[in-house]
Amino acid sequence: MTSGVGSTTVDWGSCDLGDDEAWSGALFAPGIRALGDVRTALALCAPGRLLVHGAGDHFPERVARRCYRAAGKGTQLVVEAERMSEDAIVEWIN
Repeated sequence: MTSGVGSTTVDWGSCDLGDDEAWSGALFAPGIRALGDVRTALALCAPGRLLVHGAGDHFPERVARRCYRAAGKGTQLVVEAERMSEDAIVEWIN
């Protein structure tokens, strides 16, 4: 999945995966919940570099860490609870 992708950043925005209203509104993506929602996308990101910021309390960090450990690339995943500045994100990407 990550072939040719150097780094991915996600502004989680403290999204709550259990919030049905969010999935039918701001987060609407046809079929995503039937396919395993963001947890499946996390598994497909591994072993590429992934930065998730603004993770808050609802980001499925344990799932993400398991995926990256299983891929033997645990250090490729960075999770920050707070939102990062644009400069900090650019620095991480580079």
